[in-house]
Amino acid sequence: MTMQAENLDRLPKWAKQRILTLEANLEYSKQQVAQIGEKEETNIYIQQGLEKKTYLPKNSNVYFIVNGLPMSITFRGEKLELKGYEELKILPRAVNSIQISQENYAKGK
Repeated sequence: MTMQAENLDRLPKWAKQRILTLEANLEYSKQQVAQIGEKEETNIYIQQGLEKKTYLPKNSNVYFIVNGLPMSITFRGEKLELKGYEELKILPRAVNSIQISQENYAKGK
């Protein structure tokens, strides 16, 4: 929904700028949502069962809740970037599959 120019001109400068920013954010969000689906034009997907894949927008952040705290994984070029909000533990150190956990010190664990 775009405001008509004559209505926009009646507003203070800060309000006009805010509306234009919100409209730009809305357009960007619509483009991101349009990318979600079954297109293989991205590098991130969610797999449900053996066959069903839902593709996310390219280079999306994926968030998990681990021990009550958020953790995110982002694909950056040729690397995965993992961010936690407390100390991360990676075990074991020398295999092709690892387990990552984080301690929630606020819970006293």
